[in-house]
Amino acid sequence: MHFLNRKLIKFVLAVISIFLIIFYISRNKEFIEIYRDINYYYLYFVLILIVFRIYLHGVQNSFLYKIAKVNLTVFESMNLYLRTILGNYISFLQPGSGYKIAYLKLQHNLPVKDFFYLNIGLTTYRIILYTIFIMIYLVLQNFLSTTILLTTIALALVIVYIFKNYLKNIINEKFELNIKSFNYLNLIIIFQLLINSYIFYLYFKILDLQNSISEILIFFLVGTISDIIKITPGNIGFRETILILFESLHNILPSEILAVSFFARFTEVIFYTIVALIFVYIPFNNKEGNKWR
Repeated sequence: MHFLNRKLIKFVLAVISIFLIIFYISRNKEFIEIYRDINYYYLYFVLILIVFRIYLHGVQNSFLYKIAKVNLTVFESMNLYLRTILGNYISFLQPGSGYKIAYLKLQHNLPVKDFFYLNIGLTTYRIILYTIFIMIYLVLQNFLSTTILLTTIALALVIVYIFKNYLKNIINEKFELNIKSFNYLNLIIIFQLLINSYIFYLYFKILDLQNSISEILIFFLVGTISDIIKITPGNIGFRETILILFESLHNILPSEILAVSFFARFTEVIFYTIVALIFVYIPFNNKEGNKWR
């Protein structure tokens, strides 16, 4: 009953968010005008970067679950990532996440609790690193003051300190994480930041929007943080609402926010689907009797 109530609330919030976006678009014709000058040339670079993004997710998750003594190949991890993200895009019930949990539990005996420990820890740590690196760039570009950067780093250290003993006990008891593995994880996250932020930069170029790199990076960071809370499929509506509410941070107009967001969603669903269809005809893993295809 609780599960159904939660899904009902998500559905209602999604409908409200989408309704408000449609209402805004109907009253602001400049949103449609943005799509009149699309530079399709950059789409080739977006496709290449999305393939790299999928590969990095495969490397990251393969490494991440090895910490929990789960031998997940990079290819298997890429396949699982594609099924997860497409499943979450197409349904309010977010079957992609459920599929991933069930697969890791039944095929690799990963306890559900450990799955959440790993993913919550990774998401939190990734956002902290994203925030620090982006803010360092903004300070170097004189877009932010050094005081704000130092305050952010101090808050990040406080968060890490608060959860230090909690995370340390979990890692020592359940997972295998050493300095070498930790540095490898940092390297993967940095590459993800570079690829994901550059993809968004290209979306602005494709739509011929003249925003600065600093504004685009803040836009990207706010959108990434908003995705912590999963309310709708692909967070459609919710992410756009958050980006519009924090317009004063990135100085990107609501019409531009919606144009970039919708174009990014449409493009990525198409590209992910193309890659996923290729994966469908390749064995998921090498286990005999595997039914997860």
